[in-house]
This record gives sequence, structure tokens and C-alpha cells, in this order.
Amino acid sequence: MNDAAKMVGICINERLKTDTTLLNWWLCTFLLFPFTLGIFSIILFFQRTNRVDRFIGRKFSYYQSLLEFTEKNAESNGILDLIRHDLKELKQYHDDTFNHQLAFIGGWPSFFLIVFTLGIWFFIWLYKMNRIWFVLQEVESDFHSSISKIWMKMDLTDQPLRFPINKSKNRSYGLYLLFTFLTVGIWGLVWDYRIHTDPVNLYPRFHEIENKVWKIVSKS
Repeated sequence: MNDAAKMVGICINERLKTDTTLLNWWLCTFLLFPFTLGIFSIILFFQRTNRVDRFIGRKFSYYQSLLEFTEKNAESNGILDLIRHDLKELKQYHDDTFNHQLAFIGGWPSFFLIVFTLGIWFFIWLYKMNRIWFVLQEVESDFHSSISKIWMKMDLTDQPLRFPINKSKNRSYGLYLLFTFLTVGIWGLVWDYRIHTDPVNLYPRFHEIENKVWKIVSKS
């Protein structure tokens, strides 16, 4: 197994550190929040934000390692010209995605912006948290679909890699915000629960396709 393939495995194994489960939402909301007079809500804010950032960071390295593996494998087999154009387009997609769609502001910058803007930035942060896991699914689906088409040209696999998107994560920010105001905050609890549990519900999907990728890479 070459170094590029090993790096793919390392990036996949990083999910043991980054793809984490936070404390139970019910415990946080109805026990820790009141007991700490709301202080734990600030801690949870950092935990949620950092969890997203760690996942995005891992995915950046994971996709990058797949691109490097693909290029080196094609080069060693003398077929780089066959996939050069497709690989260039996928690299561009990778760079554009992480510079724009998946650009996320970390815990401390977001916290200071919320304080500095007297709470206004919180609504921007909430918009990002509301949408980020759906976007991550779209990126996962697009990237694996593209890389598997390249691999099919290279005879690394004979079938495309498909990532099923959970469309229920595509929530309307405006509608949820409106419902929260109309229900005097009650719907906000439902919204908060879904944001809190989104990653845990989706991790198995991400891990399943990564396992399929590793089977292909490890055999190369």
C-alpha cells in the first residue's frame, strides 16, 4: 500500500476523534441549563460550533487525500492523461467548496461577533448551523459521485459510489424562525433539538460510504 492510500486511511480513522456525540439534549436543556443559570448553554454553543469545524476539517483532508491517491495511482499506471481533465475539475470543485460553501466561523470568533453585534450575529450563526449538515451531505454526494466516475475509468471500481441525502435536513430558516416567534419560543426547542442531533443521525451515512471507499483504496 502506497503513502497516498495510507493517508486516506488516516483521514478516515480521524472520525473517531471528530465525529463525536454531545451530551443528551434533554439533559442539557431541562437540567444543566437551569441548574447553571444558562452558563452551560454557552459551553454547548462552543461544543456545537467546534464539532462542525472539526468535521469540516476532517472532510477537507479526506477529500484532499483521495485526490492525491487518485492522481498518484493514475500516474503510476500511466493513465494520468485519461483522467487529467476530470481530476482538475474535481480539484477545483474541492477548493471552491471549502472556500465558500463550507467556510464556517469557529466558536470564539462567532462568540465575540455575537457580543459585538449585540446578538445579531447569533441569527447568522443559527442560519449556518441550520443549513450546514444538509450542505455537507450535498458535497459528500457530489464528490463521491465524481471520484467514482474517475475510478471507473481507471478500473478501480465497476460501480458508482452513491451517498443518499437526508432531505429532512434541508430546513427553511425563515419558516423555522417564524414558527419560533409565533409559538413564543416553543418551536425553537424543536429546532434546537434537531440542530443538536443532526450530526449523530448522519454520521452512519458518512461512515458507510467512507468504508466503501477504503475497500477500494486498500486494494489498489
